[in-house]
Amino acid sequence: MKIKRNNKLPWRVIDDTVYIVNPASSYLYSLNPLGRRIWDLISKPVTLEFIIDKLYSEYDVDKETLKDDIEEFFRIMGTHHLIAN
Repeated sequence: MKIKRNNKLPWRVIDDTVYIVNPASSYLYSLNPLGRRIWDLISKPVTLEFIIDKLYSEYDVDKETLKDDIEEFFRIMGTHHLIAN
């Protein structure tokens, strides 16, 4: 399964934070610097494994913990329609 950001939603980077607007719900979402890094990685369709491997090479973290955290991140993003598979 490949994951990519929902390009139908307007978004902007201010400082190190990504702000995403969902016009249908009027919600404004913000992503911290790590969330921004993931947002950059999913600008085109990529696999979950690609994201995990990429971030594992960039951060000093246990790979299983990273996998669990990223899966939870995408579960939340999917619930709010911020990503497309």
